[in-house]
Amino acid sequence: MKKISEIIGLSVICIQEGEERGTIRELLVDSNEGNVKYLVLQDDEWYFGAKILPFTDIQGIGKDAVTTLSKDSIQKLENSDEAVELVKKQVSVVGSKVYTEKGRFIGKVNEYFIDNADGRITGCTAEKHSTDGMLTISSEDIVTYGKKVVIVKDEIESQKEIETQKIEPITADDKEPENIAQDASKLFEMRQIEYFTGKKLNRDILDDDGNIIAKAGTSITGDIIDKTKKAGRFIELTMSIEE
Repeated sequence: MKKISEIIGLSVICIQEGEERGTIRELLVDSNEGNVKYLVLQDDEWYFGAKILPFTDIQGIGKDAVTTLSKDSIQKLENSDEAVELVKKQVSVVGSKVYTEKGRFIGKVNEYFIDNADGRITGCTAEKHSTDGMLTISSEDIVTYGKKVVIVKDEIESQKEIETQKIEPITADDKEPENIAQDASKLFEMRQIEYFTGKKLNRDILDDDGNIIAKAGTSITGDIIDKTKKAGRFIELTMSIEE
């Protein structure tokens, strides 16, 4: 699973020619299927028209580059009717306002994640409107991807907040004497571990080099939480819990 922010700006390498053919400028999302269909490239010939790389022609998405077998996989955007239609729909996801089915505004999407294998959107995070925290939204909770709007199930408001949630300082008035000496971040870390401990993963969690941090089916421990945080994969962990 990859963050979109980790893909934008990556170089595109054609394996057979051994050439770099530009960088990833943006992604085109199919709102009906909920996946990324094309990567839009920026190169030295940008002024002649945008070029695209179909997600199905990607060989790999690494830490430093996206690879494809041949430069023949790269095509002009204007020559693909499907890509042109996706551009017209203007589904960008990041920056979209998030509303529940009943019309309650939750916040704005600041990141989303895709499956490396097929481009399927696996989830996103949104800056909450009513608090200083952020909410993790699984793809199963997303009803519609629209133009600058994402519609989610009403139940999403009861979802847990992730680690960037604001924690108020603990004082004696809070009547938690055993935690008074601990700072807010330490207290929140303890609550995180308590919440996730014992829950099982429904997929492998990998680091940037493809090494397994935790296998699917593994029960989460405090050590696994620490490892995913250090690898920048904690949000992925929160979206990989068995129901």
